[in-house]
Amino acid sequence: MKLLLATNNKNKIKEIVNVLSKYNFDFVLPSEINCLIDPEETGSTFCENALIKARAFYEATNIASLADDSGLEVDALDKKPGVLSSRFFGDVTDLEKCMGILKLLGNLPFEKRSARFRACFILYENKIICQAEGVCEGHIGFEPKGENGFGYDPIFIPLGYEKSMAELSLEEKEKISHRGRALRELSENLKQILRK
Repeated sequence: MKLLLATNNKNKIKEIVNVLSKYNFDFVLPSEINCLIDPEETGSTFCENALIKARAFYEATNIASLADDSGLEVDALDKKPGVLSSRFFGDVTDLEKCMGILKLLGNLPFEKRSARFRACFILYENKIICQAEGVCEGHIGFEPKGENGFGYDPIFIPLGYEKSMAELSLEEKEKISHRGRALRELSENLKQILRK
């Protein structure tokens, strides 16, 4: 079965393929089939945005499409940046995004810097075939640390850890991350679907 990974983010692709490679999917990337669409994410939740992307890629290619939307919710910022995580500070680098959050939080003590990563995956083929969500609780640190992650990983310290998400290995990150948890749930759902 062909499965279009509706993203051009290499880090996301690596995580998705790592979890779903046990299935006999023929993974297809938008760049490989010259599918250059960029759906506008107008949803108010991560799942609404994931559906917008999955549906748009399916309608453009007629290939079953897997899309996700994910982001950071910071309690002290009224759960912002939320669904706007990638666009909250405009067209800036990941480091600038991290520094933007740190500036907004200022000297707020660690216990008041609670936050979470949230992710939603949707597999779409004429309708929603499968949906899964994952959450990773933690806190925002005081400076970016680590080279392994992307996005807000360098300032996010998962619950029970003293390291940032970007200081963890890919294997460690996949065990606890929002995307890893959502992908494992998706994988379990797919087992049930593919048995039918």
